Amino acid sequence: MSQLTEASVRQLVAQEYERAAAMFPDWAHPYSGLRFSRSKRCFGQAHMDGTLVLSRNFLGTDASDDLLDTIRHEFAHLVVGSRHKHNERWRCAAASLGASPHARGNATNEALNEKMS
Repeated sequence: MSQLTEASVRQLVAQEYERAAAMFPDWAHPYSGLRFSRSKRCFGQAHMDGTLVLSRNFLGTDASDDLLDTIRHEFAHLVVGSRHKHNERWRCAAASLGASPHARGNATNEALNEKMS
């Protein structure tokens, strides 16, 4: 498996956005773009302004499964709205998008776990 780069992450986000937008035409917080953070506390965040924020710690790893789950998880937050947190409505959207319908503490990828600690 190849190492994730900023370009490959952006491409994956764009692909997942197109898929999610086809499934959910009306979003509580319409997607407005991607940015990266230096966070070691969380893999990603969805902001009310529609921004998807991903940890730079994905870069240089082969943690594409964890990245995909994180993107889908955060898009579910944008779809249903921040007030729903991880409730049943959010879990349904997350499952529909193919994300694990819960917040995870650890990655399945050891290199990513090391970078996050």
